[in-house]
Amino acid sequence: MENKLTQRQVLDLATNIGYYIIKNGGEINRAEDTARRVGMAYGMDAVHVFAIASSIVITVVKDGETITQTKRVKASVTDLDKIERLNDFFNTCFDCS
Repeated sequence: MENKLTQRQVLDLATNIGYYIIKNGGEINRAEDTARRVGMAYGMDAVHVFAIASSIVITVVKDGETITQTKRVKASVTDLDKIERLNDFFNTCFDCS
């Protein structure tokens, strides 16, 4: 049986991955791109991501339904080990290089 995520679960996953990239010192464009790719990998029709050092906003669209989530990044640290683990997770789960 195929395990499908709901639109809300995809939004939560994409938001959390982008959030942790920013929180641990990753580049903003990397956080935006990764979050967008996660949403598209799970079959969203469109994924719109806007991030700055203190916030990430993601909107996902599926079958005409649009939902948005904003997550505040209160403080960030540079932890390249966590960034590397997030990238490894992403590359493993979505078969990217």
